[in-house]
Amino acid sequence: MIFLVKNYLFENKKYDLVRVFEKTDSKGKFKKLIIAQDVGIVGLIDIYGNIWNLKTSIKTKMLNEQKNIVITKVSC
Repeated sequence: MIFLVKNYLFENKKYDLVRVFEKTDSKGKFKKLIIAQDVGIVGLIDIYGNIWNLKTSIKTKMLNEQKNIVITKVSC
């Protein structure tokens, strides 16, 4: 089943327009997949009820004047 939801709250963050893909059978790895417009996949709920959310913040720092960027931490 696919639901279109406005003003969806997921893990304390509000998304304007979301599609929720919900599986009704027990096959596969996830029960719900949450995709927000203009963001993409924001999270899923697996078949055991665990919530997986994707972190979008990445810390960067400048190495020198050549403007090389080093990614110091990515959370998923």
